[in-house]
Amino acid sequence: MITYTLPLVALSFLAGLLFNRARRAGTGRLPWGGAVACALVAFAAGGFSETYVALQTGLLGLALVGVWLAVRGGERRAIRTLVAAALAGSLIALVVVVVAPGNAVRLGAMPARPSLFHLVRMTVTNAFLYIYMSLKNDAFQNVLNLLVPLLVTYSLYAGGRNLPRLRPSSLALGLLLVPLVGAVLVLAVCAPSAYAESSYPDGRVLIEAAFVFVMTLLLEGALLGISLSQLHRLADELAPLPLVLLTSALFLGVALYPLYDAHKSLAQVPVYAARAAAWDAHDAFIRAEIQKGVQNVNIKDSQARSFDAFSGLLDLSSDPTNWVNECAAGFYGLHSLAVNQP
Repeated sequence: MITYTLPLVALSFLAGLLFNRARRAGTGRLPWGGAVACALVAFAAGGFSETYVALQTGLLGLALVGVWLAVRGGERRAIRTLVAAALAGSLIALVVVVVAPGNAVRLGAMPARPSLFHLVRMTVTNAFLYIYMSLKNDAFQNVLNLLVPLLVTYSLYAGGRNLPRLRPSSLALGLLLVPLVGAVLVLAVCAPSAYAESSYPDGRVLIEAAFVFVMTLLLEGALLGISLSQLHRLADELAPLPLVLLTSALFLGVALYPLYDAHKSLAQVPVYAARAAAWDAHDAFIRAEIQKGVQNVNIKDSQARSFDAFSGLLDLSSDPTNWVNECAAGFYGLHSLAVNQP
């Protein structure tokens, strides 16, 4: 959670800081104080993990290109300065992460580094697999991710007279660019695992890919809602009240989905409670054995199962040389630790 989720909170803060400083800078002034703050936030956040700093650097790089091409007017210089400063802080963090002395030890236990061609191929393949499996396995949630912002933005834009008319070409460009940018950022998330481990990213790493994937769907849904609302603008009419009420009812209906998800989570509480009680018993037994001077502890538990993947996590097995067992033995200061060893 600290390594992969907390920096996403910092990313939200960085985005807010960028918009806030850009709005307050005005025209003709360079926001040097805001630029330093953005660089420091990006540098600090980039130190959480190599995966996040790759994501952050890719996102800020794309943002700088977008500002350079799309933003016009007096505020362009200020926005460009802020984004460039944040990108510089992220790049410095990336360099620090890459040259950290501990990398040599960590990489020594990993497979040999792939060639550039194989790295690119593996990264693209892993990103494609993640997107494909997310679309396939979470279809209903993906529909909600598109539908909720679509309904909200449609209601807002179709029901207001003073909102601006948007050019269809701009909306179409946005609808095409958002999935492309999302795919590039998923590639950035997958690249470190392909380089360091020559493998598909672990579940904890994919927290950040999921963040990108969901944000992509939310933005695409919002753009679709705005695009639909422009039909009313072109016809110079407000959306009729029954249509607005229907939209609101649909929104309220899909907004209740978290209650269903919460019900499923609550059903797992007894399972987790039983597992916690079992581990408390194991811990008490291990500490009692340590008090007796035993250094090779074998827990006898008729309920235990080897390699029981509870919530996707490996547990202690009967093999004391398994890495999970060795980590637990090191925690307790034992020579070896096993469950139901023959």
